[in-house]
This record gives sequence, structure tokens and C-alpha cells, in this order.
Amino acid sequence: MFRGRWLVGHLVVLALAALFVRLGFWQLDRLRQVRDANARIEARRDLPVANLDSLVAPGDDAAGEALDRRVRAEGRYDDGKQVLLLRSLNGRPGVHVLTPLVTTDGAAAIVDRGFVSVPAEGALPAEAAPPGDEVRVEGTAEAGEGGGAIAAGAAGLTETTRIDLQALQARVPYDLYPVVLRLATQEPPQAAGIPEPVPQEPLDEGPHLSYAVQWFAFAAIGLIGWPILLRRAARDRGDTRDRPTD
Repeated sequence: MFRGRWLVGHLVVLALAALFVRLGFWQLDRLRQVRDANARIEARRDLPVANLDSLVAPGDDAAGEALDRRVRAEGRYDDGKQVLLLRSLNGRPGVHVLTPLVTTDGAAAIVDRGFVSVPAEGALPAEAAPPGDEVRVEGTAEAGEGGGAIAAGAAGLTETTRIDLQALQARVPYDLYPVVLRLATQEPPQAAGIPEPVPQEPLDEGPHLSYAVQWFAFAAIGLIGWPILLRRAARDRGDTRDRPTD
């Protein structure tokens, strides 16, 4: 059992078990990192509502202190520069309505005003149009996604697949804040509740814990299964030796 191919088998099993254990601990470390990040996000969300312009400036490269904070802003919607984000909600096909909110300083924040179920012809319902007067909005400042393509869609509407703030900046004449404001409340409110405000996505820990359990299970299977296989091989070999010969 400690020579030839059996010795090689021992080394292979031990090496694989060590690798699987290491991968399991790596997944546990990734889980710790995710939990720490989630705790930081929750702590920022629990902070008092702040004015957007007190946390970040239009044209900045990064969201800075505004990221994941509840913020407020005042201004007028520029629906002429509105873009529809192709995204479903709870299995319902439709769009998120992204509208620049032009503030008194001449800059603007992209506001995700909410979800609208779009009919087959692609036209937005009239109730989804933003108020024409000045509004006061509150919501969560989130990072853009990047990599989106903006193109003309059905019914002459402008559509995108991702919230790419650089692409959105290229089509407006004013500086944008480097965040997307996920709308929670608005005064005056939308008529008929359309668009429907989109709730924040819940924080999750990902699959890291289940992956760690799997890697540790693989290591245990090898370390337990290999001796069983060796014992069976030894028993079969003993039976062969004990068998009478002619």
C-alpha cells in the first residue's frame, strides 16, 4: 500500500484534499468580505437624509460620500432627455424611466423614477410623464453600471440596457452628478402612481457559504473514501491469496 501506484494515489488524494480545504477557506474569506461590505452599505443607508449637493459635486469622477446614502434634491425634470432602461420587475416586462432632474445650479441628477409596464406598441402611458413644475425628490444614491448602449427604440423613445452615466452625460448639455438617484418619494407625487417606485434590491451574501461547504465536503469524501477503497482492495487481495490452488 505504500509502493508504486498506491503511493501515487495517497499523494494525489492528500494534494486534492488540501486544495479543496484551501478553496473552502477562500470561499469563507469571500463571505466575510461580502458581509463586511453589506454592513457598510446598511450603515450608510441608515444615516440621515442629506442634500445631494452636500455630498458630491456634478462632474465628479466618483460618487464619493454620496454612494448608498439617502439624499434629497430639488429641480425640474427634463423629459426631453428621458431614457428608458429595459428591465423587468418581479417577472413583469417593462422599463425603468430615467429622467434628468435639473437643479437650480444648472446641473442635473439622473433619477430612476420607477417602473412602467410598456404595452406592445412601446408607448409610455400619459400618466408616466413627469410633473412640469419644480419637484422635491428623495431616494438612494447609487453607482452607475457602465457599458450601456443608448439607441432609438419603439415609438420614438430612447432606450438603454444599462445605466451608463458617461453615455448619458454625452447626450445632455449640463453636468451630471456621478450617481443615479433611485426615487423613493416625490413632491408633488406622480399621478396615478405611475411610474411605480422600484424598491432597493435586498443585500445578499451570494453563494460563498454553499460553495465552502461543497469544497469541504469534497475534501471529506476523498479523505474518508480513499481509506475505504484501500481496505476493500486489501481485503480482495487477501481473499485471492487465501483461495486454494490446484
